[in-house]
Amino acid sequence: MTDKLKCEIVKDLLPGYVEGLTSNVTNEAVKEHLQNCAKCTEAYERMKEPDEVVETNYDLEKEVDYLKGIQKHSRKKMFAFGLGIAVVLFIVLALVTRYGLNRTVSFDEIDCQWDITKSEDGTHYFEIQGELQDDHYGVTAISFDGNEDKMELTIEAVPRILFNYRMNKKIWFRTELNRIPKEIEIGGRTVYKDGTKISRQTSEIYATKHLYIGSAPDNGKTIEMLNMYNTLGNATMELFTDQEPYGCRLYLDRVITEDMVTAKETYMEAYSAVLIAMTGNLEYVEWKYNVGDEVRIKVVTAQDVKKLTGSDVKLAYDNVAILQEVMSCTAFEGVFDLGNDKEILQK
Repeated sequence: MTDKLKCEIVKDLLPGYVEGLTSNVTNEAVKEHLQNCAKCTEAYERMKEPDEVVETNYDLEKEVDYLKGIQKHSRKKMFAFGLGIAVVLFIVLALVTRYGLNRTVSFDEIDCQWDITKSEDGTHYFEIQGELQDDHYGVTAISFDGNEDKMELTIEAVPRILFNYRMNKKIWFRTELNRIPKEIEIGGRTVYKDGTKISRQTSEIYATKHLYIGSAPDNGKTIEMLNMYNTLGNATMELFTDQEPYGCRLYLDRVITEDMVTAKETYMEAYSAVLIAMTGNLEYVEWKYNVGDEVRIKVVTAQDVKKLTGSDVKLAYDNVAILQEVMSCTAFEGVFDLGNDKEILQK
C-alpha cells in the first residue's frame, strides 16, 4: 500500500487498527497518515480512551462514538459466532457419546440377581436387579424382546464422561411373570425362569451346535471349546457316514501309560457326550489310542451316555439345560470346570 490514504478510509480502518487486527502493511499506511493528519490522530487517541471521556468537540465526539459502536458490534458478532460454534460442538459431542459410543453389554460385565415378587393386587412380577461392574459406564437402555419360547434382555451403555457422568450404572427390569418364557437370554447368556443356571462354558459350547458330523469346521469349533487337545493331545478324525448310525473315530497321537487309562477314558466319555449332543446326526464316537505299544479302542454311544448321566443326550441339541445336566453329572466330575464359572443368576 504505497498511496496515501484518505481520511474516510483511515476512519474505517481505525477500529481494526486500535484492536491490532490490521495487517503490517495497513498499519504502516495508517501510521503514516496519522503523523500528518491531526484530525484523524485526535480520533485515534479518543478511540484508545475508556468510554468515560470528558466533553470535547461535539462532532469529533459523535464520530468517535460511531467508530466505537462499530468496534463493539464487531466484538459482539465475534462472541456470538464463537458461542454458536461451542453450542454446535457440544451437541455433536453429546450425540457421539450417546449414540456413537453406545454398545451392548455382555453378561460378564454385570452383576445381577433375580426374584419373583407379588404386588398388593396379587400380580406376580419377574424382576432383575443389578449394576454394571465398570464404574466408567452408565446404562442408557434396557430392552426386552422375543417370543413365547425365548426372550432376550439387552442392556446398552455408554462411557460416563463430561455431561453424562452422573448417568446411573444400575440395572433394573420388571415385567409380569406370565410374560416371561422359560428361557431368557441376558447379555448373551441363557437363563431360566425356574432358576436353572447355565454356566459360561456350557453356553459357549452350546453355541457351537451343528447338524452334520461331516462339517469339519463346525466339529473343530466344538472340540476347541472343549479344550480337548490340551487334555488328550492332538487327534485325527475319521468319519463313518456311509450308513446310519453315523459316527466318527478319533486317533490320539499321545501315548497313554497304564495308570492314566481310567482318567483319560473318563475324559473320552465326557467329550463324546458333548460331541454327540452338539452334532445333530452323530450317534457314536470311537477312540483309538496307544497304551505303550498296545493299540486300544473305546466306543461311546448315545445310549452309553444316557446310562452314565441319566439324560437323553440327543435332547440337549434343543435344550441347553440338558447339556448342562450332562456336563455337570457325577460321572464326569472334574472334566468340566463349571464350578469356577460365574453363576448367571443368584436367587
